[in-house]
Amino acid sequence: MENQRIKELFLQAENDLLRSQEELNRPAFDVVKYAVCVFGRTAIHRFMECLYLYHTEKNGDKQLDKPTIAEMLDYCKTYNPKLADMDFFALHCMSRDVLDTENVFYCNDINQVKTCSDIARDVRAIFVKDAWGGNVPELN
Repeated sequence: MENQRIKELFLQAENDLLRSQEELNRPAFDVVKYAVCVFGRTAIHRFMECLYLYHTEKNGDKQLDKPTIAEMLDYCKTYNPKLADMDFFALHCMSRDVLDTENVFYCNDINQVKTCSDIARDVRAIFVKDAWGGNVPELN
């Protein structure tokens, strides 16, 4: 059932976002930008996937196999215009498989990785509002 998959993805994304934000809360000279980048982009991907699965299930649409952030964003904009207003320009991995562990890439600019963490937080808020009416249910 997709609802269970969505809950699992959401919990993973929450953990990724928390780790990204914890890293950003360290003194600037101690921030590991690689960690912020990896956790931020996986959080974005997983929150987008939650939103994507929610809307495909709700509307009976066929799901892509391993969609990229760009593909999920294009699809989800149809159902939530707030996504069209968001600035994803800074996200350089939109069309890449961000969960791929063999072809590692990352951004190394503190402003860039902070923006990605912010995007993840905003996508989370959109998903929670769309799927759960603004309140995160008990997920365990």
